[in-house]
Amino acid sequence: MVSLIICSKNPQLNPVLRENIANTIGCEYEIVHIDNSQNAYNIFQAYNLGVERAKGEFLCFMHEDICFHNTGWGKTVENYLSLSFVGALGVAGSKIIPNIVDWRFCDFTHHHLIQSTTSAFELSNVYCATNKFQMPKYDQLMLVAVLDGVFMCMRSSLFKQIHFDDVNFHGFHHYDSDICLQIDKLGYGIFVTQSISLEHYSMGCFSSEYLQHTEIFAKKWKHQLPLVIGTTLSPEDFEAMQQEALQRFHRRLAHDQEIIRLKQLLRNGTPTKSLSSEDLAFMDHKAYHFRRLCIKDQRISTQQVKSLMKSYTALPYANKRMQLIAKYIWYRILHYRLIKM
Repeated sequence: MVSLIICSKNPQLNPVLRENIANTIGCEYEIVHIDNSQNAYNIFQAYNLGVERAKGEFLCFMHEDICFHNTGWGKTVENYLSLSFVGALGVAGSKIIPNIVDWRFCDFTHHHLIQSTTSAFELSNVYCATNKFQMPKYDQLMLVAVLDGVFMCMRSSLFKQIHFDDVNFHGFHHYDSDICLQIDKLGYGIFVTQSISLEHYSMGCFSSEYLQHTEIFAKKWKHQLPLVIGTTLSPEDFEAMQQEALQRFHRRLAHDQEIIRLKQLLRNGTPTKSLSSEDLAFMDHKAYHFRRLCIKDQRISTQQVKSLMKSYTALPYANKRMQLIAKYIWYRILHYRLIKM
C-alpha cells in the first residue's frame, strides 16, 4: 500500500486533490493528512508525524497544490521502490548539490513536471507552464543527487535509519535535500522518473529564512558537499557555475521580497494601512506591469484581460489607466488584426 503524506495549511484536504488522487493512483492507498492550519509544526515535525501514522510499505511526501495527469502512477511508485537499489523516487531533482547555494539555481537540474507560475495579482486560472519534460524520452529513470520536495517517495523501512531532522532545522526549507543526503549515505540511489506526470500550481517563495537554512544545511553536510553524480566538471567550471547560481538566487530573493512586501500592503485588493507615496507607486507599478503582460499573452483570453483591466481601474492607486487602455487597443485589437491581414 502507498501512504500519501500531505502537510496542509487547511483543516480539511482539498476535495479536488482527493478526487484527483482517487481517479489516477491505480493502487491501494491511504492519505495521511497532517493538519497544520494552526502552524503547529514545521515541515520536519509534520513529516515525522506522518511517518509514524502511515501504514503503507511505500511513503509519498507531496505538496497539496498539485494535480496528477496520468493514471496508474501509484503502481509506478510501488514497482520502482521495490527495486533494491532505489532509495528515493521523484519527478524533479538535480545531479549536483553545491555547498554555497541551493541546487535549484544551478545547471544540471532535471524536471518532469508542469510548473505553473503565479503572481500576487494573478487570477487562480491564469498561469503558464514551464520546465516541461527536460529528460530524454527513453530515460525512464535518471540518477540524481537530490529530489525536489514537491513529490518524493521512499520505502517506509528506510525510516528505521533516517528521519526528517527536526533538531537542526526548524522551518520549511531543505527537508528534501537533507533526507536525500541521508539516503545517499546509506548507499541507495536517488532517481527522477518521467513515468509520473504531475502539475505544481505554485512557485514557492524565497525569504531571508531560506538563507539561514542554507547555512545550516551546508554546515551539517560540509564533509559530503559539494556532491556531483553522473556528470564531470572541472573545479573551475564548478566554481563558475556556483557563482552564476548564486547571482540567480539573489535576483530571485530580491523579486520574492518585493512580492512579500506587496502582499503585506494588499489584502483582497484593498489597502490595509495608511500608505506612503512610495508604497502607492510600488503597488501601482506592479499592478500595471502584470496587466500589461497579460494583455500581450495570447494564452489568456480577452474576457480575462477585460476583467483584469476593470479591477485595475477600480484601484485607488492606479495612475496608468490610459496607458493600459492604449496597450489593450494596440495588442488586443489593432496589432493582432494587422497580423491576420
